[in-house]
Amino acid sequence: MVPLDPTAVVVELHQQLPRFDALARERLIPMDLVPLEQALVRLAEAATAVRDTLAALPEEDPRRAEVNRQLVRLERNWTESAGMPGRPWYRNLLCGSNRYSGYGSVRLPLLAEAIDDRDPKAVQEAVERYRTRIAALTGALRRLSAARASR
Repeated sequence: MVPLDPTAVVVELHQQLPRFDALARERLIPMDLVPLEQALVRLAEAATAVRDTLAALPEEDPRRAEVNRQLVRLERNWTESAGMPGRPWYRNLLCGSNRYSGYGSVRLPLLAEAIDDRDPKAVQEAVERYRTRIAALTGALRRLSAARASR
Protein backbone atom coordinates (compact mmCIF):
# COMPACT_ATOMS: atom_id res chain seq x y z
CA MET A 1 0.00 0.00 0.00
CA VAL A 2 1.32 3.43 -0.92
CA PRO A 3 1.03 5.76 2.07
CA LEU A 4 -0.87 9.02 1.89
CA ASP A 5 1.27 12.15 2.08
CA PRO A 6 0.01 14.44 4.85
CA THR A 7 2.31 17.23 3.65
CA ALA A 8 0.53 17.60 0.28
CA VAL A 9 -2.30 19.76 1.65
CA VAL A 10 0.22 22.07 3.32
CA VAL A 11 2.04 22.63 0.03
CA GLU A 12 -1.21 23.32 -1.78
CA LEU A 13 -2.46 25.76 0.85
CA HIS A 14 0.87 27.63 0.84
CA GLN A 15 0.45 27.99 -2.93
CA GLN A 16 -3.10 29.32 -2.57
CA LEU A 17 -2.46 32.10 -0.03
CA PRO A 18 -0.58 34.47 -2.38
CA ARG A 19 -3.44 34.23 -4.88
CA PHE A 20 -5.97 35.18 -2.21
CA ASP A 21 -3.73 37.98 -1.00
CA ALA A 22 -3.48 39.39 -4.53
CA LEU A 23 -7.26 39.19 -5.04
CA ALA A 24 -7.93 40.96 -1.76
CA ARG A 25 -5.42 43.71 -2.56
CA GLU A 26 -6.89 44.13 -6.03
CA ARG A 27 -10.34 44.59 -4.50
CA LEU A 28 -9.02 46.83 -1.70
CA ILE A 29 -10.11 44.40 1.01
CA PRO A 30 -8.01 44.43 4.17
CA MET A 31 -6.85 40.94 5.00
CA ASP A 32 -4.35 39.59 7.52
CA LEU A 33 -3.10 36.17 6.45
CA VAL A 34 -0.40 35.98 9.16
CA PRO A 35 -2.55 33.76 11.43
CA LEU A 36 -3.06 31.31 8.55
CA GLU A 37 0.59 31.38 7.58
CA GLN A 38 1.64 30.69 11.18
CA ALA A 39 -0.90 27.88 11.47
CA LEU A 40 0.41 26.37 8.22
CA VAL A 41 3.97 26.37 9.57
CA ARG A 42 2.81 24.34 12.59
CA LEU A 43 0.77 22.06 10.30
CA ALA A 44 3.82 21.51 8.09
CA GLU A 45 5.88 20.46 11.12
CA ALA A 46 3.22 18.01 12.29
CA ALA A 47 2.63 16.63 8.78
CA THR A 48 6.36 16.13 8.24
CA ALA A 49 6.63 14.21 11.51
CA VAL A 50 3.81 11.87 10.44
CA ARG A 51 5.31 11.46 6.96
CA ASP A 52 8.68 10.59 8.53
CA THR A 53 7.05 8.14 10.94
CA LEU A 54 5.30 6.48 8.01
CA ALA A 55 8.49 6.35 5.95
CA ALA A 56 10.25 4.54 8.80
CA LEU A 57 7.77 1.65 8.67
CA PRO A 58 8.74 -1.26 6.41
CA GLU A 59 6.56 -1.74 3.30
CA GLU A 60 5.01 -4.95 4.64
CA ASP A 61 4.30 -3.55 8.12
CA PRO A 62 0.54 -3.68 8.78
CA ARG A 63 0.82 -0.41 10.71
CA ARG A 64 1.20 1.40 7.38
CA ALA A 65 -2.42 0.54 6.51
CA GLU A 66 -3.55 1.72 9.94
CA VAL A 67 -1.72 5.04 9.55
CA ASN A 68 -3.34 5.47 6.13
CA ARG A 69 -6.79 4.82 7.62
CA GLN A 70 -6.13 7.42 10.28
CA LEU A 71 -4.91 9.93 7.69
CA VAL A 72 -8.10 9.43 5.68
CA ARG A 73 -10.15 10.13 8.82
CA LEU A 74 -8.25 13.40 9.29
CA GLU A 75 -10.18 14.77 6.32
CA ARG A 76 -13.04 15.28 8.77
CA ASN A 77 -11.05 18.10 10.37
CA TRP A 78 -12.00 20.22 7.35
CA THR A 79 -15.69 19.99 8.16
CA GLU A 80 -17.79 22.28 10.32
CA SER A 81 -21.36 21.73 11.38
CA ALA A 82 -22.23 25.36 10.53
CA GLY A 83 -21.36 24.72 6.88
CA MET A 84 -20.94 27.41 4.26
CA PRO A 85 -22.84 30.70 4.32
CA GLY A 86 -25.91 30.25 2.15
CA ARG A 87 -25.15 26.52 1.89
CA PRO A 88 -25.24 25.13 5.43
CA TRP A 89 -25.50 21.58 4.07
CA TYR A 90 -22.03 21.97 2.53
CA ARG A 91 -19.66 21.41 5.44
CA ASN A 92 -16.25 20.80 3.88
CA LEU A 93 -14.26 24.01 4.16
CA LEU A 94 -11.20 22.85 2.22
CA CYS A 95 -12.79 22.39 -1.16
CA GLY A 96 -16.19 23.33 -2.51
CA SER A 97 -18.02 23.73 -5.75
CA ASN A 98 -18.45 27.04 -7.48
CA ARG A 99 -21.48 28.58 -5.79
CA TYR A 100 -22.85 30.07 -9.01
CA SER A 101 -22.61 27.12 -11.36
CA GLY A 102 -22.15 24.18 -8.98
CA TYR A 103 -19.28 23.07 -11.21
CA GLY A 104 -15.58 23.51 -10.74
CA SER A 105 -13.53 23.16 -7.63
CA VAL A 106 -12.81 26.05 -5.29
CA ARG A 107 -10.08 25.72 -2.68
CA LEU A 108 -10.77 27.47 0.61
CA PRO A 109 -14.27 28.44 -0.52
CA LEU A 110 -15.08 30.53 2.57
CA LEU A 111 -12.19 32.83 1.82
CA ALA A 112 -12.72 32.83 -1.94
CA GLU A 113 -16.38 33.75 -1.61
CA ALA A 114 -15.78 36.43 1.05
CA ILE A 115 -13.21 38.09 -1.23
CA ASP A 116 -15.54 37.72 -4.22
CA ASP A 117 -18.30 39.40 -2.18
CA ARG A 118 -15.92 42.19 -1.15
CA ASP A 119 -16.88 41.60 2.49
CA PRO A 120 -14.01 42.46 4.89
CA LYS A 121 -15.84 41.07 7.93
CA ALA A 122 -16.49 37.75 6.18
CA VAL A 123 -12.85 37.66 5.04
CA GLN A 124 -11.57 37.93 8.61
CA GLU A 125 -14.15 35.39 9.81
CA ALA A 126 -13.00 33.01 7.05
CA VAL A 127 -9.35 33.45 8.06
CA GLU A 128 -10.25 32.62 11.67
CA ARG A 129 -12.36 29.60 10.73
CA TYR A 130 -9.52 28.26 8.59
CA ARG A 131 -6.99 28.94 11.34
CA THR A 132 -9.20 26.91 13.69
CA ARG A 133 -9.53 24.03 11.19
CA ILE A 134 -5.78 24.00 10.54
CA ALA A 135 -5.08 23.99 14.30
CA ALA A 136 -7.44 21.02 14.73
CA LEU A 137 -5.70 19.17 11.91
CA THR A 138 -2.30 19.98 13.41
CA GLY A 139 -3.39 18.60 16.78
CA ALA A 140 -4.72 15.43 15.17
CA LEU A 141 -1.47 14.89 13.26
CA ARG A 142 0.58 15.44 16.41
CA ARG A 143 -1.52 12.88 18.27
CA LEU A 144 -1.11 10.41 15.41
CA SER A 145 2.64 10.91 15.36
CA ALA A 146 2.89 10.58 19.15
CA ALA A 147 0.80 7.40 19.12
CA ARG A 148 3.01 5.87 16.43
CA ALA A 149 6.19 6.87 18.27
CA SER A 150 5.02 5.28 21.52
CA ARG A 151 4.46 1.86 19.92
